[in-house]
Amino acid sequence: MDIEVWLDCDDLPPDRQADIRSRFEQWFRDGSHLRPDKKSFASMRALSKPHHYLVDLGYADPTSALRDLHARVNRLGAKLFVHYFY
Repeated sequence: MDIEVWLDCDDLPPDRQADIRSRFEQWFRDGSHLRPDKKSFASMRALSKPHHYLVDLGYADPTSALRDLHARVNRLGAKLFVHYFY
C-alpha cells in the first residue's frame, strides 16, 4: 500500500524540523528491516514539496505503522497528514 505522508512542521524552528525529519527516517528504517516474523516496508522517496514523502508500506499493517510514526513526531510538535493510494 502506498501512502503520501506530509509532516506539517513549517512553523517550527529549524532544529526541531531536523529532529522530526530524523525521527521520520528512523521510523522508516525500523519498518524496513527484514525479519522473519515481520512484514517490512518496501520503499520511501521524498517528493518535491518539503516534508512530503511517498512510502510503500508493503504488506505491513498501516494502522500500527502510522500510530508508531505519530507517536514519534507528535511530541516534537509536528502534525501528520496521510493520503492513501490503492
